[in-house]
Amino acid sequence: TFGVGDGGKIAISASDNILLQNSQIKNDSFGEGNAGDIAIDAINNIRLDNSSIDSVVTIFGQGNGGNIKIATGSLELSNGSRLTANTFGKGNAGNIGIQAENSIFLDNSRIGSEVSILGKGNAGTIDINTGSLTLQNGSNLSTSDAFGQGNAGNININAKDNVSFDGTGKDLFQLYATVFSGAKDGNGGEINITAQNLTLSNGGNLNSLTSGVGNAGNVNINVSESVNIFGFAKVNILEQTVDFP
Repeated sequence: TFGVGDGGKIAISASDNILLQNSQIKNDSFGEGNAGDIAIDAINNIRLDNSSIDSVVTIFGQGNGGNIKIATGSLELSNGSRLTANTFGKGNAGNIGIQAENSIFLDNSRIGSEVSILGKGNAGTIDINTGSLTLQNGSNLSTSDAFGQGNAGNININAKDNVSFDGTGKDLFQLYATVFSGAKDGNGGEINITAQNLTLSNGGNLNSLTSGVGNAGNVNINVSESVNIFGFAKVNILEQTVDFP
């Protein structure tokens, strides 16, 4: 907590698969200094089962969060798993970059870069490049300012094939770059999606909102074939007052 200096880097590489089960990888900042980066690389598959990879500036931290970089063939998060780069202290949250050649699949899991309670700084950017992206069972992607002071980050998704958000009625905010009403001020981030097909179903949502003092961001969708929105799904760009979900 009273340390001064930057955290080191965590790098894990495998020629086949990486599995995290009921496990955690963390690289946090508690003192004065930046948190270190986390880089995970596996040729075939990276799977998180009830596990997390986190880079966090804690309440006592003064410095920027580290970046999280994932490179693999396929990435799967399940059973409440998460990839997060957040700030609770004084500093910017880290960025999250994911390169998955074949697919990314989230089931009841989340990927986020956020400014949380007492945080002063900007949320990071989430950059995703993959073959296909699927979120289901309450999963979400988020770059938000919930109760702190700063801007939400951008979410950039580039998929060769399909992008699918199936909310299954469990999550009103499935993909959001949002400044919520508890935040002091800040602008919402942009959501940029490039894909062959985009499907929002069963409450799946794209949201760029501001409920504090600031501007909402843009939602840009570039799809070569079809966009399908059904089952209470929505695309929202709003400036309003709502409670944090």
